[in-house]
Amino acid sequence: MITNYQSQSKNKEIKNSGCYFYCLIVAANRNPEEAETLYSSMIEKGFMKNDCYILDPCKILSELTNQNYKVINSKNYDQKAEIKIAKWHNPKTGYSHFVLMKNETEVLFDSFGHSNTVKNGFIESWRLFYRI
Repeated sequence: MITNYQSQSKNKEIKNSGCYFYCLIVAANRNPEEAETLYSSMIEKGFMKNDCYILDPCKILSELTNQNYKVINSKNYDQKAEIKIAKWHNPKTGYSHFVLMKNETEVLFDSFGHSNTVKNGFIESWRLFYRI
């Protein structure tokens, strides 16, 4: 069953722009429903802004997994990356949306369930995470 976590969020900021945050939570093998409770602590620690803009994705992952990561923002996919988050863009709407990818073409987790941006867009860039 596909769940639309983002639209169901009670937090306006998570609902509007929490997709990258959800991807990091799920990549850390945590329940996406934890976004509501993790939100404030990630802001307090300086890892994220109130509007869910991610300032330090590696520190969020480290906090959730007790492991260290480095991230590379890239236009190119790398299958060697342990965590692959794609930034999709829909040219018709102008919206962008982050989703956790299984590989270069398969979505592993989409916080909207099946987003219009992924359905009608293209991958604009990658956030590739490597354990260090």
